[in-house]
Amino acid sequence: MFKFAVISFIILISIAVISCQKGLLTQIKKVQAIENKSTWTKDVDDATDQFRKIYQKARELQKNNEYQKAYDLFSVLDKNYEVLYDFVLFNRSEVAKQIPDETAVINDLKKLIKDYPKSIIRDAALYSLGQAYVRIKDTENARKYFEGLVTKYPESNYSIGASYYLGEMNVDLSDGKTKAIKNFRSYLKEAPDGKFAVNSANALIKLVGENNLSNEDKELIGLAFYNGAEYSKAVKYLEQVYNERTWYSLGRSYQYSGNKTKAIEIYTSALGSFEGLDPEEVDNSIKATAAIKGNDYNAWTYCEKVFPRYADVALYFKAQKLYNDQAMPFYEKIVENYPESRYAPESNWSILWKQFNDKKYDSVIAQGKLHVKSYPDANSTSRVVFWVGKAYEKKGDMASAIKIYERMVNKFYGDYYAYRAAGRLNELKYNKTDYKWKTKPYDYNYTANWVPPLPISLNEVANNYGNNVAELLYLGDVESVENVLNNQIDPRMESYFNLKNGMKSKSIVVLRDNQSQSIKNPPGGDLSWELLYPLHFSTIIKQNANKNSIDPLLVQALTREESYFNHQAVSCSNAKGLMQLIPSTANAVANWEKLPSFSQLDLFKPEINIRLGARYLKYTHDQFAGDSMLAVAAYNGGPGNVNKWLKSMSKDDWDQFVENIPLSETRNYVRKVFRSYWAYNDIYARNNK
Repeated sequence: MFKFAVISFIILISIAVISCQKGLLTQIKKVQAIENKSTWTKDVDDATDQFRKIYQKARELQKNNEYQKAYDLFSVLDKNYEVLYDFVLFNRSEVAKQIPDETAVINDLKKLIKDYPKSIIRDAALYSLGQAYVRIKDTENARKYFEGLVTKYPESNYSIGASYYLGEMNVDLSDGKTKAIKNFRSYLKEAPDGKFAVNSANALIKLVGENNLSNEDKELIGLAFYNGAEYSKAVKYLEQVYNERTWYSLGRSYQYSGNKTKAIEIYTSALGSFEGLDPEEVDNSIKATAAIKGNDYNAWTYCEKVFPRYADVALYFKAQKLYNDQAMPFYEKIVENYPESRYAPESNWSILWKQFNDKKYDSVIAQGKLHVKSYPDANSTSRVVFWVGKAYEKKGDMASAIKIYERMVNKFYGDYYAYRAAGRLNELKYNKTDYKWKTKPYDYNYTANWVPPLPISLNEVANNYGNNVAELLYLGDVESVENVLNNQIDPRMESYFNLKNGMKSKSIVVLRDNQSQSIKNPPGGDLSWELLYPLHFSTIIKQNANKNSIDPLLVQALTREESYFNHQAVSCSNAKGLMQLIPSTANAVANWEKLPSFSQLDLFKPEINIRLGARYLKYTHDQFAGDSMLAVAAYNGGPGNVNKWLKSMSKDDWDQFVENIPLSETRNYVRKVFRSYWAYNDIYARNNK
């Protein structure tokens, strides 16, 4: 009965489309004639509107694994849907593959390749066609299309996979050994961490022979085994070709296979002899050595001695093991002797901060100016500039402080210290209140049923990537766009795609790591900010925040920073779920809430986790008379620690109090949560100010 209904639906749509086509065919052809010259628009004729609906329904059926129904519906479409007909053919071949109907697969892909020589998915079609012939064991045609792909589109990712298939096929030819070797080498060069890398490495060993492998072969094979987590095999080949390209993989392979002494030997040798090494690999090697040696003060002293060219790294992490006064000589040594070090900006900040605590405000100003000149793009620069402004305040030079804060607000928007600078400007320049960390526990007018926005307009998409890509995005076919664009997309679009694919955390991370390059307007002035600070689980958050009389956007910000909205997150301290609740805390709060039959697995349920997390945040607010900054600090560091800090630390300047929180995790946590909170306010709650 259901099948009959779907077929009837298809027939009805077909009749409607045919009817529209008869009346609008001339108009459609005119539209097609100027397609390449026109910009994309959502306003189309009736026939194209019908095509869109059919395509969307067919893709929905395809994703629901209703392949025959999807195939029938794709078949309703024809070349009059010119902007997407190559995608229609490709997707129809994909569902035919699942039916399975290899004849239909081959016919559709051949038609796409023949009729659309400039299609942006022609390389994908060639690859899929080669795979189809592999499945029906027609090696001759498979080879023909894979070779055509490699020749026509050598830069395509599909050509890499084609090289592997060609290698597998050439192995079986009496005269194909040389070609197969070339194919497997080509694959390993382009994709040492690819799906077929280990298979290609094993094939190359078998074809060439252990005794005949070149150094290049050994390097490629060793890297493939390393990326495939076959560390003992990686060692076997990489130790024979130790060089500036293989040292890190070799050292890691020794380490992971249990030979830690040999790993340290490799790290020591490489860092002492090779130039131009990847900074992250250098740091990881030194950290690995310190970990092997116990990761204490003595371990870092050892690293300082055995890695003299990178003593700055060891000095910095050794300083982190000490109290401020003891650490200061190490920070000073880094700034003086290693001014180009990646750790020099943070070291310089540590020096400046001690000067501020010692009330040496002139020194703070001088050190801050040096910092801005030497490290303008460092992560610590906004922090330094803010405290230079505070130093001017302490000296009574409000005019200079105002200038500093004004520059900050215009340059470092979205930054914790820029928000605090705005607060100081309110008080010093505009005679308004600096609300500091105050929150607003009432129901905001923002929409709880948040829909992720496309960060750039569809016309901009059309200009950058073509009308067909804009059409696909308008229809919600993100998967097809991703497959087409591969690495050509900017971080804003990559963030959007990740979110549409259900990867909430990755969506935020992509945009966070490229924020300065990708977002050019202040929070609220660019749709990309909504992807960076999304409203996931906002209905549950609003309900529980209002129930506990705490600011819903504070709960939203705290949840973002705790888990990046990964409801299955588990920390190294066994904190679980969206709001990262420690089991013992969760059990206590569950008793307060009178939750029947509560178990730790319940913490992975958003509605339970947020209910308990919001209730605990109310508890920390109650412990500190509703002070949200102290409540947030207590949520992370515990109420007992916060009470201890209140007794032992000065409370004359609350900015200074935050900066002096002894636990670095809690100190950073307060800054991150309130940066997010203020950003959420700017983006979603402007009408509530």
